[in-house]
Amino acid sequence: MTFTLAFWIFFAGAIGFGWQVGRRQDRHVVAAVIVAATATFVANGALGIEQALLAVAIIDFGLLVFLLVAALRTDRYWPLWFTGFQFAAVLTSLSALLLPGDNRWIFQTLGGFWAIPALVVMCIGLAKDRLAGVTVAG
Repeated sequence: MTFTLAFWIFFAGAIGFGWQVGRRQDRHVVAAVIVAATATFVANGALGIEQALLAVAIIDFGLLVFLLVAALRTDRYWPLWFTGFQFAAVLTSLSALLLPGDNRWIFQTLGGFWAIPALVVMCIGLAKDRLAGVTVAG
């Protein structure tokens, strides 16, 4: 429970920082992450375990496609790193789908782990962009 609370506090702070410091294209990424996190939360709460695993895999893949397009359209590095961590999350979600038995939740939880380094990379990248003089909210 403590880890979950710490994660959501970190998530809210990182999202808030990304929205405040980021440019328009950065805010699109932040909005996509918010939509994906909300959809994942709803899927986990409203669906059974089997259906939630599939829904989370689809949500993760959709976010990956969005992030890949965003990373290819920018001249900065953090979106590419963020996309790489999201790719790891997608592979972990697919592993959860392919595994038989009751241990699937381990991989689903591990898939959520990749959000932490992705958000850290986003915050560091945006902070470095700001220090380097990249225009804010442009």
